[in-house]
Amino acid sequence: MNTYEVNYNVHGKYPDRKTYVKLLPCPFCGSRNLEVWNTHTPSFCVNCFDCEGQAHGKYRPKSFPKALASAVDAWNRRAPRREDRA
Repeated sequence: MNTYEVNYNVHGKYPDRKTYVKLLPCPFCGSRNLEVWNTHTPSFCVNCFDCEGQAHGKYRPKSFPKALASAVDAWNRRAPRREDRA
């Protein structure tokens, strides 16, 4: 599990807001080339740059931390790749 930095600044509400999250490798291709992005709303998505796999979190009005946690949880609870289950 790797640690990734997440920045979010939505309409100036959270200037220079940073947090760190732990993400498992991509369940589709095994890549660690991941990003967590924000839709400029209280909603986040984890994206794999290599195979474009995604996991979207829940929309959480008025709670960016809970929205971020929702996306991270959605990504990390995905089934592991067949090769990694052995």
